[in-house]
Amino acid sequence: MLKIFTMFYILFLFLSYFLLYNHIIYYGWWTGDDPAILYFIVKNNVLKYFYDPSIWQYISTSNLTPWINLSLGVDYKLFGLNPHLFFLHQFISGFILIFTFYLILKEFFSRFPAFLMSYLFMLSVSVCSIIHLIWLRHYMEGFIFSSLAFLMYIKSIKNDSLVLSLIGSFFYAIALTAKEIYVPLVGILFLYPNSFRKRYIRNILSFILIAFLYVFWRVYMLGFKNIIITHRLPSVHALSAIDRLLILFKGMTNSLNINPLLVVLILSINCIIYRKKIKNVVYFIILSCFVFLPLMPAVDFFLLIIWEVIGC
Repeated sequence: MLKIFTMFYILFLFLSYFLLYNHIIYYGWWTGDDPAILYFIVKNNVLKYFYDPSIWQYISTSNLTPWINLSLGVDYKLFGLNPHLFFLHQFISGFILIFTFYLILKEFFSRFPAFLMSYLFMLSVSVCSIIHLIWLRHYMEGFIFSSLAFLMYIKSIKNDSLVLSLIGSFFYAIALTAKEIYVPLVGILFLYPNSFRKRYIRNILSFILIAFLYVFWRVYMLGFKNIIITHRLPSVHALSAIDRLLILFKGMTNSLNINPLLVVLILSINCIIYRKKIKNVVYFIILSCFVFLPLMPAVDFFLLIIWEVIGC
């Protein structure tokens, strides 16, 4: 019976997702940075953006996100410049995003709250915006890989499996090539229950190694002075910490993006009904502080990550 409910939730998510977003396949078009990314894809072998600093720095000297070149480069090799097929890839990645979010939630909460939060996530402004923008695909696919990495780590702890943790660290490595905002995942793993038990420390070592290697890779590709993201919009740079908090609150509570607060409400109700889950609220609060603070300089850009934190 439980499997039937699970299949029903997944099918309902997919049908709803299809009805909401299938139009991007037919009507999606190049916007924003798409032409620039396509230019660099045509000009150079996409793999060189992972290891050749002189080539990557033509694109950026403050961000290191070669995954977007690889993702769109694969589309270009397969489909040419047909935007409809680029958006078909975007559509598929979008549903995988929702599905991996549901899988993580199911590890912490019962099926129905996990389904309901995933459904609200699908309706959020963050998802709605990113689905329509190919040049932001690396945020979406980085989210997928970081979610898979976290899921594999959880499974490795529950099953006492070193292999699963190694698979998770592989997904983590890919997420880091997508966007810098997924680096804090390794810190999140430390907060997961049982992570500090002696027998499980080995499960996190591969993630720590990947994080260290990422630092050296970043220095090699961007230079030591750009080891931390230096590019900020002037309007954001001038804001105080209080102003940024107000932006965050406004972003989560305006009429178009109220869903995160609804998720918090669902979590609270879930914890009242299933008392054994109350410890997850504490985990959520600590996790939120750990992830929100590094994002304060650009908090208005990263509402998508807030969903990851709320879900985990």
